[in-house]
Amino acid sequence: ALAALPQIHLVASVHHRSAALLWDAQQARQLNAVWVEASTGAPSCTESLDTVHTLLENLQDGAHSGEGRSAQVVLDALTANARQAFRVLLQHQLAEPKSAGLSFHQLYADCRAELCVSSEAALKGHVTEFTDHHLVRTRRGAGDKQCYFCTLPRELMEQIVSSGG
Repeated sequence: ALAALPQIHLVASVHHRSAALLWDAQQARQLNAVWVEASTGAPSCTESLDTVHTLLENLQDGAHSGEGRSAQVVLDALTANARQAFRVLLQHQLAEPKSAGLSFHQLYADCRAELCVSSEAALKGHVTEFTDHHLVRTRRGAGDKQCYFCTLPRELMEQIVSSGG
């Protein structure tokens, strides 16, 4: 089982009166599960009042800050030319937010103009790094061309562009 691997950590929360029946004792031992009773003693309707909205806000804030840290770690590990190629994509996306993104050939032309890539193979390597680390995705643009676009929030893209990567 995936959860039995020591490198895998799983956090779960259950709010149901039959939650203890999810796993038998043997399955719980295999999962190395820890059961924590965290009841407030308040009626369920009081406990759940507006907590869903608070939880979603916290998850969204955490995701944005997590994306920022992840992006910074990835960018710090890249070469200066790869960081510049990423900035070229971000600058396009910030200038034209309604655009589908940049096709590979347009990104290559823009990066060549900025002198941050010397060959298509070098740019393909950079784009692979960006997509592998979920900084960039693809979608179909005009003429059914595959276009690259950044998935980070606008504020984070602006910060990366202004800080120089």
